[in-house]
Amino acid sequence: MNLVQNTSSKSKKPNIQFTLNTIIAGSIDFTFRIDKQQFDGVFSEIFDPLADLKAWLEAISVGVQQASCRFIADGSKISFNFEKTNENEGIFILREVYENEFIPPLNIQSTVYKKELIRAIYTEFIDFFGSANYDPMEWERLTYEDIICEQFDMDTDQILDELLGYSKKELDNIFVNICPKGKSPKKCVRIPDTYESIEKDKKIQQIQKILKINLHPFFGMKAKDFKSGIVETFLA
Repeated sequence: MNLVQNTSSKSKKPNIQFTLNTIIAGSIDFTFRIDKQQFDGVFSEIFDPLADLKAWLEAISVGVQQASCRFIADGSKISFNFEKTNENEGIFILREVYENEFIPPLNIQSTVYKKELIRAIYTEFIDFFGSANYDPMEWERLTYEDIICEQFDMDTDQILDELLGYSKKELDNIFVNICPKGKSPKKCVRIPDTYESIEKDKKIQQIQKILKINLHPFFGMKAKDFKSGIVETFLA
């Protein structure tokens, strides 16, 4: 894409539009537009960038001088870079880098108000995750551990101790009731008949292995984990 420089004066706020379009099979299509500059890209759960993107937004929120977020998608590397020029503004640069390019082009470069940049990106993610367009099964990992910890209101260590006190029959009932209909036998587990006669350390290994089984086909970050108190405090 050819760079279209932002010639807006400092008194005029650039029009920042960040849109998450569709989600399918572990990919979220997005459009980033600042005034006349536009970039269309993809977030992929294979190289899930959301934790890094969240950290990037938080870094800008707390006032770091410079912060970058880089991720891989569809054979290219995409980078978001922000460099502060004063307390309220900075230069935002988006680059898409292909492996055979020595000096990558600038896809977007603009002086922006950092609060407007963060608001555009963060609120779009939060709104998208809460919309009917978002299907967690198309992006998020969901393990037995996630579900059981929520049901029992316990953390990982607590739930392991809790489950070790259950019989084979009780464990079977827990895991079978969790497994969604239509899932393959590999994901719908049953405790071995020899479970109650094996040593405790082997019981721990078996339960831990089951807890880590992913019931979704993808391994992306959970929507609820993208929420940031740091960002929301900055935007308030």
